[in-house]
Amino acid sequence: MSHHCLLVTIRPREKNSLAVRRQVTEILEADDSFLEPSISRGLLFHDPICDFFTVGGAWSGYLIGRDGRSENDYGEEYDALPVTEELYDQFLAPYEGEIVAYENDALAFVDLDQEEVSRDFIGTRWVVILDYHR
Repeated sequence: MSHHCLLVTIRPREKNSLAVRRQVTEILEADDSFLEPSISRGLLFHDPICDFFTVGGAWSGYLIGRDGRSENDYGEEYDALPVTEELYDQFLAPYEGEIVAYENDALAFVDLDQEEVSRDFIGTRWVVILDYHR
């Protein structure tokens, strides 16, 4: 068992970092295909991916090139950012055409709107960094 870094993209209901971090947390906490145990049916994955996750965590600051650790329940402001051209090229371009991606048998990326990654994400989506335990 170990901790893994996960990039999540989403089209947010509200466009501020805390609201986006809460939205992502609510969706994943309610999905028993991601988090075990949960209170609802799984939507995205066949088997539970993790037993614990947090926004930021050991990877807090990753999106802005800063090493850090967040102990806050919803991470830090910079752990959820609007997708810019720079963020897309650096973090999302490798997943172009994917909805869910694994690396080394660990979940590495997921779009919570279940759409394939494309340059259309620039200016319309947010990217959130998660720390999950498996």
